[in-house]
Amino acid sequence: MTLVPSYNTETIALSLRPREAARALGISERKLWDLTAPRGPIPCARLGRNIVIYRVADLDTWLAVSAASSCPAEPRSRKEFVESVKTAQTGRGGDR
Repeated sequence: MTLVPSYNTETIALSLRPREAARALGISERKLWDLTAPRGPIPCARLGRNIVIYRVADLDTWLAVSAASSCPAEPRSRKEFVESVKTAQTGRGGDR
């Protein structure tokens, strides 16, 4: 009898490429680019010259903040987004 190790074939993505991120958010890639920092509130990581990735945690946070804001489609500015994230993480104002 041979024992075969059982592997979890399901992986959890920590980041998404632009096409995947747009699909996950239910928006077009063009709209995602419009919302991407520095123009918009969604942060991204640039790896080298041509690779852009979006952290799943950042997308989740942006979605939660957008849903809770008075303007659900887009927070007003990156500064407001950062303050909202600080508030959500600490449970109080942005001051630590």
